[in-house]
Amino acid sequence: MDKNKKILILLITIAIIIITLTIIFTTKKQSKKEETTIEKTETVDISSVLEIENIEKSKYKTTKNKNAEIASKYLVTYNIYELNANVEFIDTIGKMLYIREDNEKINVFQTEYKLDKYESINSQVEEIIRDFEEMCKSYLNISEEDKKPTEILYGEPSQKEEIPLGESIYNDNRLYSKTYEKEEKTYDINFYRNGEKIICEFVYEV
Repeated sequence: MDKNKKILILLITIAIIIITLTIIFTTKKQSKKEETTIEKTETVDISSVLEIENIEKSKYKTTKNKNAEIASKYLVTYNIYELNANVEFIDTIGKMLYIREDNEKINVFQTEYKLDKYESINSQVEEIIRDFEEMCKSYLNISEEDKKPTEILYGEPSQKEEIPLGESIYNDNRLYSKTYEKEEKTYDINFYRNGEKIICEFVYEV
């Protein structure tokens, strides 16, 4: 076999190896992407999915999504499952996350609001808080006779002077949380910043 044929065979072999490795890498990458990409083809009402206790026996399908994020007050590692459907809460669409840790079993409705940079940050955030909390109170059918919620503002302020709640959440990245108790059940309402958005959560403790 002459030298040119040997070089040609060598080049063909290298090309085959490169193509094979590319196909394997692409397949693995696509497979990994599919683990956290959830196709949502339907929309369900929050009343059907907020208080599910056993997600394995539920008629609604979930997919494990270890990349999902929730309020920092909860102890979460990787056991986060996302509902394979959009969730409607009055006039808002969000998603449901189910956390099933040994010490943390909660169902989290989560939605987000983007702020207008040309308007007052504080007024926008406080309006979001007010509107979302009213939705949650409507779901719980809260009355004046019900026990008042406990509220906590997590994190440290960036300055000594007191600043409005909306600015504390947005500028100082603090977590604002309210806890309601209704008919021996516990619900949290959380607000915090993620990038340029405000995240709102309605949480049921299983």
